[in-house]
Amino acid sequence: MTDETSGYGGASEAPPQTERPPLNLYVWGPKRVADRPLLIFHHIPKTAGTSVRRAVELSCKAAYGTALFLPEPAAEADGRGVVAQRYRDLYARFTGTERADLLAVAGHSANHLAPLVERPHRVLTLLREPVDRVYSHFFFVGRARGLAIEDFFAAVIAGTFGGPFTPDPAQFFNGQARSLLAPYFDTGDLPYSAGPGPDAELWRARLRDVLAENHLIGVRERFRQSIELFAQAFDWRRVELPELRVNDARPRHVDLPPETQKLIRSYNWLDAELHAQYLESFPPEPPRPVAPALKRTRREPPQPKEPKVPKPPKKLRVDELTAELEGPPAVPGADPASRARRAEQVRALWLKDPRDPAELVETEDERQTRRGE
Repeated sequence: MTDETSGYGGASEAPPQTERPPLNLYVWGPKRVADRPLLIFHHIPKTAGTSVRRAVELSCKAAYGTALFLPEPAAEADGRGVVAQRYRDLYARFTGTERADLLAVAGHSANHLAPLVERPHRVLTLLREPVDRVYSHFFFVGRARGLAIEDFFAAVIAGTFGGPFTPDPAQFFNGQARSLLAPYFDTGDLPYSAGPGPDAELWRARLRDVLAENHLIGVRERFRQSIELFAQAFDWRRVELPELRVNDARPRHVDLPPETQKLIRSYNWLDAELHAQYLESFPPEPPRPVAPALKRTRREPPQPKEPKVPKPPKKLRVDELTAELEGPPAVPGADPASRARRAEQVRALWLKDPRDPAELVETEDERQTRRGE
Protein backbone atom coordinates (compact mmCIF):
# COMPACT_ATOMS: atom_id res chain seq x y z
CA MET A 1 0.00 0.00 0.00
CA THR A 2 1.30 3.44 -0.83
CA ASP A 3 1.57 6.30 1.64
CA GLU A 4 -1.48 7.92 0.03
CA THR A 5 -3.64 4.95 0.93
CA SER A 6 -2.21 4.11 4.35
CA GLY A 7 -4.67 6.26 6.30
CA TYR A 8 -8.41 6.18 5.68
CA GLY A 9 -9.24 6.15 9.36
CA GLY A 10 -7.05 3.16 10.14
CA ALA A 11 -8.09 0.99 7.17
CA SER A 12 -5.99 -2.06 6.39
CA GLU A 13 -5.53 -4.40 3.45
CA ALA A 14 -6.61 -7.36 5.61
CA PRO A 15 -10.34 -7.79 6.40
CA PRO A 16 -11.12 -7.31 10.12
CA GLN A 17 -12.03 -10.41 12.08
CA THR A 18 -15.64 -9.48 12.82
CA GLU A 19 -18.95 -11.24 12.35
CA ARG A 20 -20.40 -8.45 10.23
CA PRO A 21 -19.03 -7.86 6.73
CA PRO A 22 -16.54 -4.96 6.74
CA LEU A 23 -16.84 -1.58 5.11
CA ASN A 24 -14.94 -1.99 1.83
CA LEU A 25 -12.96 0.94 0.47
CA TYR A 26 -11.44 0.92 -3.02
CA VAL A 27 -8.80 3.49 -3.96
CA TRP A 28 -7.91 4.57 -7.49
CA GLY A 29 -4.81 3.06 -9.07
CA PRO A 30 -2.81 3.99 -12.21
CA LYS A 31 -5.87 3.64 -14.48
CA ARG A 32 -7.72 6.50 -12.84
CA VAL A 33 -10.54 7.98 -14.93
CA ALA A 34 -11.13 11.68 -14.50
CA ASP A 35 -14.54 12.84 -13.29
CA ARG A 36 -15.73 9.31 -12.46
CA PRO A 37 -18.39 9.56 -9.71
CA LEU A 38 -17.77 7.84 -6.41
CA LEU A 39 -19.55 4.49 -6.31
CA ILE A 40 -21.35 3.80 -3.02
CA PHE A 41 -22.84 0.32 -2.83
CA HIS A 42 -25.42 0.15 -0.06
CA HIS A 43 -25.74 -3.52 0.84
CA ILE A 44 -29.20 -4.21 2.25
CA PRO A 45 -28.93 -7.56 4.08
CA LYS A 46 -30.23 -10.68 2.31
CA THR A 47 -30.64 -9.10 -1.13
CA ALA A 48 -27.74 -10.86 -2.92
CA GLY A 49 -25.51 -7.95 -1.93
CA THR A 50 -22.49 -10.20 -1.38
CA SER A 51 -22.62 -11.16 -5.05
CA VAL A 52 -22.85 -7.50 -6.06
CA ARG A 53 -19.87 -6.70 -3.82
CA ARG A 54 -17.95 -9.29 -5.80
CA ALA A 55 -18.87 -7.56 -9.07
CA VAL A 56 -17.81 -4.18 -7.63
CA GLU A 57 -14.53 -5.69 -6.46
CA LEU A 58 -13.78 -7.11 -9.91
CA SER A 59 -14.46 -3.78 -11.59
CA CYS A 60 -12.20 -1.95 -9.13
CA LYS A 61 -9.37 -4.43 -9.55
CA ALA A 62 -9.58 -3.86 -13.30
CA ALA A 63 -8.63 -0.24 -12.54
CA TYR A 64 -5.67 -1.49 -10.47
CA GLY A 65 -7.42 -0.18 -7.40
CA THR A 66 -6.29 -0.93 -3.86
CA ALA A 67 -8.81 -2.71 -1.63
CA LEU A 68 -8.97 -1.56 1.99
CA PHE A 69 -11.15 -2.70 4.87
CA LEU A 70 -12.66 -1.05 7.93
CA PRO A 71 -14.98 -2.49 10.56
CA GLU A 72 -18.55 -1.46 9.79
CA PRO A 73 -18.91 1.85 11.68
CA ALA A 74 -22.28 0.89 13.15
CA ALA A 75 -25.29 -1.33 12.75
CA GLU A 76 -28.72 0.03 11.90
CA ALA A 77 -29.96 -1.14 15.29
CA ASP A 78 -27.66 1.45 16.93
CA GLY A 79 -30.03 4.19 15.83
CA ARG A 80 -29.88 6.85 13.17
CA GLY A 81 -28.04 9.39 15.29
CA VAL A 82 -25.33 6.96 16.33
CA VAL A 83 -24.72 5.63 12.82
CA ALA A 84 -24.68 9.09 11.23
CA GLN A 85 -22.28 10.46 13.86
CA ARG A 86 -19.86 7.56 13.44
CA TYR A 87 -19.76 8.12 9.68
CA ARG A 88 -19.17 11.82 10.19
CA ASP A 89 -16.30 11.03 12.52
CA LEU A 90 -14.87 8.50 10.06
CA TYR A 91 -15.10 10.80 7.05
CA ALA A 92 -13.56 13.66 9.01
CA ARG A 93 -10.41 11.54 9.46
CA PHE A 94 -9.98 11.21 5.68
CA THR A 95 -7.53 13.70 4.20
CA GLY A 96 -8.42 15.72 1.11
CA THR A 97 -6.26 13.44 -1.03
CA GLU A 98 -7.86 10.33 0.44
CA ARG A 99 -11.34 11.65 -0.29
CA ALA A 100 -10.41 12.46 -3.88
CA ASP A 101 -8.78 9.05 -4.40
CA LEU A 102 -11.79 7.02 -3.28
CA LEU A 103 -13.02 4.84 -6.14
CA ALA A 104 -15.81 2.94 -4.38
CA VAL A 105 -17.28 2.15 -0.96
CA ALA A 106 -19.43 -0.86 -0.06
CA GLY A 107 -21.12 -1.76 3.21
CA HIS A 108 -24.38 -2.43 5.03
CA SER A 109 -24.66 1.22 6.05
CA ALA A 110 -22.52 2.76 3.31
CA ASN A 111 -25.29 5.11 2.13
CA HIS A 112 -24.59 7.23 5.24
CA LEU A 113 -21.56 8.55 3.34
CA ALA A 114 -23.77 10.00 0.60
CA PRO A 115 -24.79 13.17 2.51
CA LEU A 116 -21.13 13.78 3.45
CA VAL A 117 -19.16 13.55 0.21
CA GLU A 118 -18.52 16.76 -1.69
CA ARG A 119 -17.94 15.17 -5.11
CA PRO A 120 -20.31 13.52 -7.62
CA HIS A 121 -21.46 10.10 -6.44
CA ARG A 122 -24.08 7.44 -7.07
CA VAL A 123 -25.60 5.02 -4.59
CA LEU A 124 -26.19 1.50 -5.87
CA THR A 125 -28.45 -0.95 -4.09
CA LEU A 126 -30.41 -4.12 -4.75
CA LEU A 127 -33.98 -4.86 -3.63
CA ARG A 128 -35.67 -8.21 -3.05
CA GLU A 129 -39.24 -9.44 -2.89
CA PRO A 130 -40.12 -8.55 0.73
CA VAL A 131 -41.65 -11.83 1.88
CA ASP A 132 -38.72 -13.78 0.50
CA ARG A 133 -36.22 -11.37 2.04
CA VAL A 134 -37.90 -11.29 5.47
CA TYR A 135 -38.08 -15.07 5.63
CA SER A 136 -34.48 -15.44 4.47
CA HIS A 137 -33.25 -12.88 7.00
CA PHE A 138 -35.31 -14.40 9.81
CA PHE A 139 -33.99 -17.86 8.97
CA PHE A 140 -30.49 -16.42 9.22
CA VAL A 141 -30.85 -14.63 12.59
CA GLY A 142 -33.87 -16.23 14.24
CA ARG A 143 -33.50 -19.94 13.62
CA ALA A 144 -30.66 -20.33 16.16
CA ARG A 145 -32.88 -18.72 18.82
CA GLY A 146 -35.66 -21.25 18.33
CA LEU A 147 -38.16 -18.67 17.11
CA ALA A 148 -41.09 -19.26 14.80
CA ILE A 149 -41.65 -16.37 12.44
CA GLU A 150 -45.38 -16.21 13.28
CA ASP A 151 -44.59 -15.99 17.00
CA PHE A 152 -41.96 -13.33 16.33
CA PHE A 153 -44.40 -11.08 14.45
CA ALA A 154 -47.09 -11.61 17.06
CA ALA A 155 -44.70 -10.63 19.88
CA VAL A 156 -43.44 -7.52 18.09
CA ILE A 157 -46.97 -6.38 17.27
CA ALA A 158 -48.04 -6.97 20.87
CA GLY A 159 -45.00 -5.09 22.18
CA THR A 160 -43.73 -8.08 24.17
CA PHE A 161 -40.68 -8.90 22.09
CA GLY A 162 -37.26 -7.87 23.41
CA GLY A 163 -34.29 -8.91 25.45
CA PRO A 164 -30.61 -9.37 24.66
CA PHE A 165 -29.32 -11.09 21.53
CA THR A 166 -32.54 -10.64 19.64
CA PRO A 167 -32.85 -9.54 16.01
CA ASP A 168 -33.72 -5.91 15.41
CA PRO A 169 -37.47 -5.92 14.66
CA ALA A 170 -37.16 -2.92 12.34
CA GLN A 171 -35.36 -5.10 9.80
CA PHE A 172 -38.55 -7.14 9.33
CA PHE A 173 -40.99 -4.24 9.02
CA ASN A 174 -40.29 -2.38 5.78
CA GLY A 175 -36.61 -2.99 6.42
CA GLN A 176 -35.47 -2.12 2.91
CA ALA A 177 -37.24 1.24 2.86
CA ARG A 178 -35.96 2.02 6.36
CA SER A 179 -32.40 1.24 5.30
CA LEU A 180 -32.60 3.60 2.32
CA LEU A 181 -34.22 6.40 4.35
CA ALA A 182 -31.98 6.09 7.41
CA PRO A 183 -29.32 8.70 6.47
CA TYR A 184 -31.99 11.37 5.96
CA PHE A 185 -34.94 10.67 8.30
CA ASP A 186 -35.62 9.18 11.69
CA THR A 187 -37.17 5.89 10.57
CA GLY A 188 -38.27 5.18 14.12
CA ASP A 189 -41.26 7.32 13.22
CA LEU A 190 -42.31 4.84 10.53
CA PRO A 191 -44.89 2.70 12.41
CA TYR A 192 -45.21 -1.07 12.32
CA SER A 193 -48.57 -1.05 10.60
CA ALA A 194 -50.42 -3.77 8.72
CA GLY A 195 -50.79 -1.92 5.46
CA PRO A 196 -50.49 1.81 4.71
CA GLY A 197 -51.22 4.03 7.70
CA PRO A 198 -52.43 7.63 7.88
CA ASP A 199 -48.94 8.96 7.08
CA ALA A 200 -48.26 6.49 4.24
CA GLU A 201 -48.15 9.19 1.57
CA LEU A 202 -45.56 11.12 3.56
CA TRP A 203 -43.22 8.14 3.66
CA ARG A 204 -43.83 7.35 -0.01
CA ALA A 205 -42.88 10.92 -0.93
CA ARG A 206 -39.76 10.84 1.24
CA LEU A 207 -38.65 7.60 -0.35
CA ARG A 208 -39.26 8.95 -3.87
CA ASP A 209 -37.23 12.07 -3.12
CA VAL A 210 -34.28 10.11 -1.71
CA LEU A 211 -34.12 7.62 -4.58
CA ALA A 212 -34.55 10.29 -7.25
CA GLU A 213 -31.21 11.80 -6.24
CA ASN A 214 -28.10 9.86 -7.24
CA HIS A 215 -29.56 6.38 -6.64
CA LEU A 216 -29.42 3.42 -9.01
CA ILE A 217 -31.69 0.53 -8.03
CA GLY A 218 -31.62 -3.09 -9.13
CA VAL A 219 -33.67 -6.09 -8.04
CA ARG A 220 -32.51 -9.54 -7.08
CA GLU A 221 -35.09 -11.21 -9.30
CA ARG A 222 -33.46 -9.43 -12.28
CA PHE A 223 -29.94 -9.93 -11.06
CA ARG A 224 -28.22 -10.24 -14.44
CA GLN A 225 -29.96 -7.15 -15.81
CA SER A 226 -29.19 -5.23 -12.62
CA ILE A 227 -25.46 -5.98 -12.92
CA GLU A 228 -25.57 -4.90 -16.56
CA LEU A 229 -27.27 -1.65 -15.50
CA PHE A 230 -24.56 -0.96 -12.91
CA ALA A 231 -21.80 -1.85 -15.39
CA GLN A 232 -23.18 0.54 -17.99
CA ALA A 233 -23.53 3.39 -15.48
CA PHE A 234 -19.92 3.07 -14.28
CA ASP A 235 -18.34 1.93 -17.54
CA TRP A 236 -17.08 -1.32 -16.09
CA ARG A 237 -14.67 -2.78 -18.60
CA ARG A 238 -14.48 -6.12 -16.86
CA VAL A 239 -17.81 -7.67 -15.95
CA GLU A 240 -17.95 -11.21 -14.62
CA LEU A 241 -21.39 -12.21 -13.47
CA PRO A 242 -20.93 -13.73 -10.03
CA GLU A 243 -22.99 -16.67 -8.91
CA LEU A 244 -25.93 -15.93 -6.65
CA ARG A 245 -25.39 -17.42 -3.23
CA VAL A 246 -28.30 -19.66 -2.36
CA ASN A 247 -28.81 -21.42 0.97
CA ASP A 248 -30.27 -24.74 -0.11
CA ALA A 249 -30.93 -25.63 3.52
CA ARG A 250 -33.44 -22.78 3.93
CA PRO A 251 -37.07 -23.56 3.14
CA ARG A 252 -38.54 -21.40 0.40
CA HIS A 253 -40.88 -18.59 1.39
CA VAL A 254 -43.50 -20.11 -0.89
CA ASP A 255 -43.61 -23.03 1.55
CA LEU A 256 -44.96 -20.74 4.25
CA PRO A 257 -48.70 -20.94 4.92
CA PRO A 258 -50.61 -18.41 2.80
CA GLU A 259 -51.79 -16.55 5.91
CA THR A 260 -48.17 -16.15 7.07
CA GLN A 261 -47.12 -14.78 3.68
CA LYS A 262 -50.05 -12.36 3.79
CA LEU A 263 -49.06 -11.29 7.31
CA ILE A 264 -45.45 -10.55 6.32
CA ARG A 265 -46.49 -8.71 3.16
CA SER A 266 -49.00 -6.53 5.01
CA TYR A 267 -46.37 -5.35 7.51
CA ASN A 268 -43.93 -4.72 4.64
CA TRP A 269 -46.33 -2.75 2.45
CA LEU A 270 -43.82 0.01 1.62
CA ASP A 271 -41.15 -2.52 0.66
CA ALA A 272 -43.69 -4.36 -1.49
CA GLU A 273 -44.62 -1.17 -3.36
CA LEU A 274 -40.97 -0.22 -3.82
CA HIS A 275 -39.96 -3.65 -5.07
CA ALA A 276 -42.89 -3.87 -7.50
CA GLN A 277 -42.05 -0.45 -8.93
CA TYR A 278 -38.45 -1.35 -9.79
CA LEU A 279 -39.23 -4.91 -10.82
CA GLU A 280 -41.54 -3.51 -13.50
CA SER A 281 -38.73 -1.33 -14.82
CA PHE A 282 -36.85 -4.42 -15.98
CA PRO A 283 -38.15 -6.63 -18.78
CA PRO A 284 -38.60 -10.28 -17.82
CA GLU A 285 -35.41 -12.22 -18.16
CA PRO A 286 -35.57 -14.76 -20.99
CA PRO A 287 -35.72 -18.35 -19.82
CA ARG A 288 -32.44 -20.12 -19.79
CA PRO A 289 -32.00 -22.27 -22.88
CA VAL A 290 -32.55 -25.93 -22.22
CA ALA A 291 -30.04 -28.21 -23.82
CA PRO A 292 -31.74 -30.47 -26.40
CA ALA A 293 -32.08 -34.08 -25.46
CA LEU A 294 -29.43 -36.24 -26.99
CA LYS A 295 -30.78 -38.33 -29.82
CA ARG A 296 -30.17 -41.97 -29.16
CA THR A 297 -28.78 -43.74 -32.17
CA ARG A 298 -28.81 -47.45 -32.61
CA ARG A 299 -25.35 -48.79 -32.40
CA GLU A 300 -24.49 -51.32 -35.05
CA PRO A 301 -22.80 -54.44 -33.78
CA PRO A 302 -19.07 -54.29 -34.38
CA GLN A 303 -17.91 -56.08 -37.50
CA PRO A 304 -15.45 -58.90 -36.90
CA LYS A 305 -11.95 -57.82 -37.76
CA GLU A 306 -9.67 -59.90 -39.87
CA PRO A 307 -7.05 -61.52 -37.72
CA LYS A 308 -3.68 -59.89 -38.02
CA VAL A 309 -0.89 -62.07 -39.31
CA PRO A 310 1.87 -61.71 -36.78
CA LYS A 311 5.16 -60.60 -38.17
CA PRO A 312 7.97 -63.05 -37.60
CA PRO A 313 10.41 -62.06 -34.91
CA LYS A 314 13.25 -59.98 -36.28
CA LYS A 315 15.86 -62.54 -35.31
CA LEU A 316 14.00 -65.17 -37.34
CA ARG A 317 13.86 -62.78 -40.30
CA VAL A 318 17.61 -62.19 -40.02
CA ASP A 319 18.25 -65.90 -39.91
CA GLU A 320 16.19 -66.39 -43.08
CA LEU A 321 18.08 -63.66 -44.91
CA THR A 322 21.39 -65.05 -43.72
CA ALA A 323 20.46 -68.47 -45.02
CA GLU A 324 19.72 -66.98 -48.42
CA LEU A 325 23.10 -65.27 -48.48
CA GLU A 326 24.91 -68.42 -47.45
CA GLY A 327 23.07 -70.54 -50.02
CA PRO A 328 23.79 -70.95 -53.76
CA PRO A 329 24.28 -67.58 -55.44
CA ALA A 330 21.53 -66.31 -57.68
CA VAL A 331 24.19 -64.97 -60.10
CA PRO A 332 26.76 -67.45 -61.45
CA GLY A 333 30.32 -66.61 -60.37
CA ALA A 334 29.41 -64.72 -57.20
CA ASP A 335 32.03 -64.92 -54.47
CA PRO A 336 30.76 -67.12 -51.58
CA ALA A 337 33.11 -65.42 -49.13
CA SER A 338 31.66 -62.06 -50.02
CA ARG A 339 28.17 -63.38 -49.40
CA ALA A 340 29.22 -64.70 -45.98
CA ARG A 341 30.64 -61.28 -45.05
CA ARG A 342 27.36 -59.68 -46.06
CA ALA A 343 25.55 -62.11 -43.80
CA GLU A 344 27.64 -60.93 -40.84
CA GLN A 345 26.89 -57.34 -41.79
CA VAL A 346 23.18 -58.18 -41.72
CA ARG A 347 23.46 -59.45 -38.16
CA ALA A 348 25.44 -56.37 -37.09
CA LEU A 349 22.97 -53.96 -38.64
CA TRP A 350 20.03 -55.75 -37.01
CA LEU A 351 21.47 -54.83 -33.62
CA LYS A 352 21.56 -51.10 -34.49
CA ASP A 353 18.49 -50.44 -36.65
CA PRO A 354 14.86 -51.48 -36.05
CA ARG A 355 14.05 -51.81 -39.75
CA ASP A 356 13.83 -55.07 -41.64
CA PRO A 357 17.40 -56.22 -42.39
CA ALA A 358 16.39 -56.89 -45.99
CA GLU A 359 15.83 -53.12 -46.36
CA LEU A 360 19.28 -52.29 -45.07
CA VAL A 361 21.57 -54.42 -47.23
CA GLU A 362 22.19 -54.83 -50.84
CA THR A 363 23.33 -58.38 -51.42
CA GLU A 364 26.33 -59.14 -53.56
CA ASP A 365 24.02 -60.76 -56.11
CA GLU A 366 21.97 -57.59 -56.33
CA ARG A 367 25.09 -55.42 -56.60
CA GLN A 368 26.54 -57.57 -59.38
CA THR A 369 23.24 -57.60 -61.19
CA ARG A 370 23.01 -53.78 -60.97
CA ARG A 371 26.58 -53.37 -62.19
CA GLY A 372 25.99 -55.76 -65.09
CA GLU A 373 23.11 -53.63 -66.24
